[in-house]
Amino acid sequence: MAEFYKILKKTRIQQGIELEEIQNRTKINISFLHALENGEFELLPEPYIRLFLKAYANEVGLNTEKLLGLFEQTSQSSPPKSKGKEKAESKKHIATKIENEKNIIPPLITHKKSREKIIKSVLLLSLWIFGLYIIHKITNSTEKQSKPETELTADEYIEILNTQYHEINKEEHQIFFTSPYFLTIKTVSRLLILTLDDINNFSKITLNSGENKIFRVDKELNLTLDHTQNVVLAIHGDSNEILLEKFQNYHEPIKISISVNPPVYSIKQYSLKK
Repeated sequence: MAEFYKILKKTRIQQGIELEEIQNRTKINISFLHALENGEFELLPEPYIRLFLKAYANEVGLNTEKLLGLFEQTSQSSPPKSKGKEKAESKKHIATKIENEKNIIPPLITHKKSREKIIKSVLLLSLWIFGLYIIHKITNSTEKQSKPETELTADEYIEILNTQYHEINKEEHQIFFTSPYFLTIKTVSRLLILTLDDINNFSKITLNSGENKIFRVDKELNLTLDHTQNVVLAIHGDSNEILLEKFQNYHEPIKISISVNPPVYSIKQYSLKK
């Protein structure tokens, strides 16, 4: 159970899915996906580990509830080990071993083996650093290729939305608590937000992985999001909260409008024209 994470990579390979495909669809940084597959959960932002696992499981067809249950059992039954203690014991063991070798092996052979160990260590360290450099270059290259929309201006993006997409769903609901209202957006994926001001000018805001944004609604708020995958949306006010769970994990654009008078909010979902 402690190595339950191995089923992630195994299932992905069996399905013939490349890791870059999961990154493009979920917007999760590929270095975080590598950490998931290697069970290196300590490298991930703790508040988002479960969201990462759920998104990954959905992409490769695993049972999300069962996978999250295994993760919970593992995290509860395997308390973190003291790295400092492990390092101290390791150093003590190595020192004892070297001292014993000094008493058995002639000095000339000991010096020769020491030099060999140093050379091997330097070579391994060089290979490790080179590997990290290659991974960094590949990761940056993949991220740049998967985000061409960031080069568009706000007006250009709206023009594409109006000409190449069509509205497929609209819902409007009343807000039953008093203003002021606040819209909170939390994301673990890169997210593009377009805001519309009182004189119908659009502005562009980009949220990177792990960032969040709060919008205050004085009279009316109009936003366009390029997707809602791995995004949490909530309307707050007067100690109450409305979670927009129904409209989360949508891979195409949505529009959100919130009005103080009348107190309503509406959501429009868009899809690419065929």
